[in-house]
Order: sequence, then C-alpha cells, then structure tokens
Amino acid sequence: MLLKQGELSSGMYVVLKGTVEILIDREGEALRIDTGGPGGVYGEIGFSGGDVARTASVRATSLVTAVRLDASRTQRGLRFYPGIAIRLYRNISTVLGSRLRDSHQRLLRARGGRQERRSL
Repeated sequence: MLLKQGELSSGMYVVLKGTVEILIDREGEALRIDTGGPGGVYGEIGFSGGDVARTASVRATSLVTAVRLDASRTQRGLRFYPGIAIRLYRNISTVLGSRLRDSHQRLLRARGGRQERRSL
C-alpha cells in the first residue's frame, strides 16, 4: 500500500514502473475508483498543502517502483533551483485540475447528466 486513506502525510509518490489502483473507503468497503501506472502522481494534495488526511488509498496491483518526495525536504532543495520548482508545481497544478475535472464529470454522470442551477 503506497497511501492509506485518512493518514496524515506530506509525501507524494511518482510511479516509475508497475500498476496501482486508487481506492476509497465506502462504509468499510474498498471501492476502486481508478487505476494508474508509470508517470502517475499520488499524494499531491498533502505535498502541496502540508500534513492533510489522504483522500484515497493507493495499492500496488503489480510490482511497483516509485519515488517518494517529502514536501519539506523537496522544498528546501528547490530553493536553489527555482526553475525546477516552477515546473514541479505547475505539473502538480495540472494533475489537480485534471482530477477535479474528472471528479466533476463522474458526479454529473452519477446524477444522470443533470447540473444543479444556483445563482451566485
């Protein structure tokens, strides 16, 4: 298990080899919501925002090679390499945006394609 839902952590993982499944706990039952493989990034919310509870579990479904990035160590090292820091955080933003869009689409499908209309 790379990540366990509910654990506090600021580490992020990048999968280099192998496959994983993303699970959420639904009333004591593990519900698979996605799968991933090489290039997949997991734990980016904790990495970006400090010690926060994991929103899902990530479990290897094959032999996995992954790199763990600790937020505080990485941030200390990146102060000497601002160009790399910019690219890293831009990529994390892209991952977060993509996952937010995917979640929104799943929510719409679960509602039968209906959007609630609310005035701001």
